[in-house]
Amino acid sequence: TVVAWGSCIFDLTLIPDGLANVKAISAGRNHSLALQENGTIEAWGTSWRCLTAVPRGLVNAIAISAGGDHSLALTQNGQVFAWGAGEYGQLE
Repeated sequence: TVVAWGSCIFDLTLIPDGLANVKAISAGRNHSLALQENGTIEAWGTSWRCLTAVPRGLVNAIAISAGGDHSLALTQNGQVFAWGAGEYGQLE
């Protein structure tokens, strides 16, 4: 069971319906990520700067990290995905 608390301003406590089989959680400044056992990622919080827009084609994730205004995921084959804000080089 995933439980969230804190600011309600950016919907940080509104966990996605049906979220299950979670093996990892990471919280950023205004968003959170959940890595599910099947390698999919759910994101919630503010959609500002596309923080909750998990990239299409991101499958078989094995690790996640939510930064201040960006997110990262590592896949089984070693590919790294980055999304969110990038004005300080976070996505390069």
